Amino acid sequence: MNSGISWNELKLNTAIKDYNDKKYKQAFESFYDFVTTPRSESKKPSDIKIIGLTTYYMALCYMYGNGVEQDIERAIGVAEYLHKYKKYEDAWNIYSELAKADNIKLDALTRMANYYNNGYVKKDERLIFEIALELYNGSDYVRLGLARYCIRRKMLDDALDLLNKIGQPQDNEISTQKKKLINDVNKLQGK
Repeated sequence: MNSGISWNELKLNTAIKDYNDKKYKQAFESFYDFVTTPRSESKKPSDIKIIGLTTYYMALCYMYGNGVEQDIERAIGVAEYLHKYKKYEDAWNIYSELAKADNIKLDALTRMANYYNNGYVKKDERLIFEIALELYNGSDYVRLGLARYCIRRKMLDDALDLLNKIGQPQDNEISTQKKKLINDVNKLQGK
């Protein structure tokens, strides 16, 4: 055994290799063993890392039916378990995978936005902007708000893209606000 790797890390690496080699049932059983042993409550940094990776892969197994019957609710349950134990980054990673599924995309993106807004995770503002845009894509009022945000952050091309998606609004307030924001962008661009 490599002296730089603990027995648990070696077992986890083997389980991840099994998963990547499409030996899903064997991998899932290993992941399940990790989370059902007392170390899942450990405060040791190495155990916390192992549990985070293990639960992430378990959630993937449940999401895609790899080695176990597909069960999206259980995948969400894994993320909620991680949240309960303040393992926010790991829960975020699961929600970002869940956001790829159309049937729960809105819920997963909402939870991701809440994690960012509550300070649970530190993420690139561009990523958060894209999540917000995905969540609120249909509302002209929200597009105006996001455009204002982009202008404040000097994301001028993004602001113009949002404003151009508004089109020709029937609402005078939206039309007035759109023109004002376009003028603001033009001034900042020196036009």
